[in-house]
Amino acid sequence: MTAMAGTTRPSKSSELAAKAEQTLSAGDTFEAERMAMRAMASARSERDYECMATIVGTLLEARQRRLKAALSLKRITIIDAPIGEDVKASKGMYLVRPPQVGADARRLRLAAFEQNVPAVVLCREPLTRIKLVPVVSISPGTTVRAKVLPPKSLDKPDVPWFIAAMQALGAMAIDSLDPSMSAERRVDALLERLDAVPEHEGLHVALQQACLDARVERDQDLAERAARKCEKTDSGDPVATRPRDDDENGDEDQVE
Repeated sequence: MTAMAGTTRPSKSSELAAKAEQTLSAGDTFEAERMAMRAMASARSERDYECMATIVGTLLEARQRRLKAALSLKRITIIDAPIGEDVKASKGMYLVRPPQVGADARRLRLAAFEQNVPAVVLCREPLTRIKLVPVVSISPGTTVRAKVLPPKSLDKPDVPWFIAAMQALGAMAIDSLDPSMSAERRVDALLERLDAVPEHEGLHVALQQACLDARVERDQDLAERAARKCEKTDSGDPVATRPRDDDENGDEDQVE
């Protein structure tokens, strides 16, 4: 049976987004997050900003569930030894500290996610001269760094300090955006920052707004192009026309 005329097949990103939402409703948080991330990448390649804005909600819900599970253990594990590729993660909060660096924290976070383990990882650097604690997170495209007040004990930081440091990191990721960049560039910058700080709610909200702004920006650009094309046609610029019949059949006025 052939498809009815006029029907449009859903895009790949829309199909992935719907599957991610269904998977999340079924309770498979990690797989839903993976599918939402694939849908987001697909929608970005299609410049489907409406779909991207919708996907943000599913992605945020999946990550908030994962974060809630990680924080429920109420225990922070200190990591100051090398983290190998074969690391086995456990549920909970991790603080990676010197001599280990942001790359080690990312390796641990990605390993936990791959193993379907709810874990949240924070990396701190050495105290600054004015006794602030730099916290850092990286992705292939960006580095996010914020300086926060130290906990009461550097060796035994408490959960409120850990959560506050995470929030400061996400806030810095938003505040460091160049306000002069276009909405489309802002979308890409926020995607990079979310890859570095995936648990921050405000970053998701900022990405969703950037997607909506990029949709308007895209539509305005298309409208302006169409208007310029019409103006060019109306001004008398050459427009391709169908050849006349006498041109197709030869010069009929020729006298032998």
